[in-house]
Amino acid sequence: MTEEYTNFKNFQRSHVRHWFDFPSEHKNETLNFYASDNEETFDKNASMDWKVQGGETPTSHITQDRTFTKDQISYKFNSEGFRGPEIKPSDAEYKVLHYGGSFSFGSGLNEDEIYIHHLDQLLKQKYSSTHYWNISPANTMFEITRLIEDHIIKLEPNAIVISAPRFIQSIDFMTKAIKETSTDKEIPKVFLDVKMQTKRHFRDIMFRYLNLICSQYNVKIIMQMHQYKMWVGFEPKIDLHENL
Repeated sequence: MTEEYTNFKNFQRSHVRHWFDFPSEHKNETLNFYASDNEETFDKNASMDWKVQGGETPTSHITQDRTFTKDQISYKFNSEGFRGPEIKPSDAEYKVLHYGGSFSFGSGLNEDEIYIHHLDQLLKQKYSSTHYWNISPANTMFEITRLIEDHIIKLEPNAIVISAPRFIQSIDFMTKAIKETSTDKEIPKVFLDVKMQTKRHFRDIMFRYLNLICSQYNVKIIMQMHQYKMWVGFEPKIDLHENL
């Protein structure tokens, strides 16, 4: 392992974090950088001449085979601070509500490159008209279930797709006092001690809740994993659209 590669991995571990305000503090704005996809990290990676060993990248702007400029990616936020169309009813034949963190949000991608856009194009081949809402960023299942309750009656979706959420985050149950008085090194210790004891319990509760939503509102709910994040040169790995 070269010194350059070791330095890169140390840099990646210390500087790269996917984080999101919920919802975004930006409303009716368009930005070229957001959250962990930030200009400082972009510049640091540029100084490494874009190419890195190991196939990993320190910012979502960069992949091994693409060269980016600072104005190439646009994050457009709606009036509620989410990325995607305004959250209002649609009379389309088939409507999909999307919730998630960086995968739904599309870190490092323009809106027409996110998996949500490609999925909508596939559904248009099946239905006379379609519509989607991209309710992201929304990082955890606690956030997502609250949003579902806010939206499901108002929007009447045919399906809900939840994209790789974290089940438990420190922000979900830590008090303000703990968060303000603990150091960066202390918070993960407190968080992990509780998380490992409760994650399975919360997961089971969430799945029972989502099953109840399915039966109560006659809606499909699909949980999908990380592989859809970087759908550039779109080649679907599974036929998600065939389940909708």
